[in-house]
Amino acid sequence: MSSTKTARDHPVARIPLPSSDSQLRKRACLNLVRPPPTCTTESAQVTSDDVKNSAVQPVPIHKELHLGMFEIGKPLGKGKFGRVYLAKHRESGYICALKMLKKEEITREKAEMHVRREIEVHSNLRHPGILGFYGWFHDSRRVFIILEYAAGGELYKVLQREKTFLEQRAAQYIS
Repeated sequence: MSSTKTARDHPVARIPLPSSDSQLRKRACLNLVRPPPTCTTESAQVTSDDVKNSAVQPVPIHKELHLGMFEIGKPLGKGKFGRVYLAKHRESGYICALKMLKKEEITREKAEMHVRREIEVHSNLRHPGILGFYGWFHDSRRVFIILEYAAGGELYKVLQREKTFLEQRAAQYIS
């Protein structure tokens, strides 16, 4: 359930994209699986000086996650159990993908272990070629998984559109 379009391609996207500086520091604010003692705040529309200054002023993140902490944007994709939305963490301004899975669908398909395993695997993966995982939470009807936002969309869709990649580009993807 990844995106097929980017916020840049969609004129009604209400959530600004992060600056390149904030992309470089993507794991600073929402890695809530094993939270660091502090994190830095950053805005989605900051100057590089703001980013540098915010790095010296850490803010604790030991809060229980809930849906109200996020501003929900446009849908990025859908799957068997729910949808993925562009989202903005209200406090930090961080842009992410928020996967919303319906518990009713998960239960009906007897996929509880599949979802638990997805969360477990995501929480243990740290690789530049794999989207970052920032945490998860749930309410009475849904499970929410917070993932890194892939502004370029799905690699599969790019390959479908372009038909082939040059050798150098393919090497970047598999390295």
